[in-house]
This record gives sequence, C-alpha cells and structure tokens, in this order.
Amino acid sequence: MPRESSRAYSTDRSQEIEVACPRCDRPTSVAVSDTDAEFVVRPYAAAFGEYNTAHCSNGHKIWIYSC
Repeated sequence: MPRESSRAYSTDRSQEIEVACPRCDRPTSVAVSDTDAEFVVRPYAAAFGEYNTAHCSNGHKIWIYSC
C-alpha cells in the first residue's frame, strides 16, 4: 500500500492577465489562477460564479469571471 507523503505542495499557480475596463477601456492587470479558462469582464457583480475583482487606473471596480 502506498504511503502518503507529509510534504505540502503549493498549488498556487496564479498568473497575471491584462483586461480592458468595461467603463473606460483602460488596460488592467489581474491575477488569475487558471490561465486556460475563458474570462468575461463585467462592470458589476453577478449572483453566482467564480470571479476576481480589480480596479482600473481610473478607480472603476471590475469583476472578472472565469468560464
């Protein structure tokens, strides 16, 4: 029977992507964990779904959803 390892492995593989603010089109960098996913940028929060938030250089809060 295989023995379980007590070593901890990091699964944090976050990378930055650049998205455009939906209000002013300014480029904004966002840290995401899955760069293979498709991202949808919205100027508002939805009722459900996995997302990250960011602020553009003009101070607009944006929600980035991964699909």
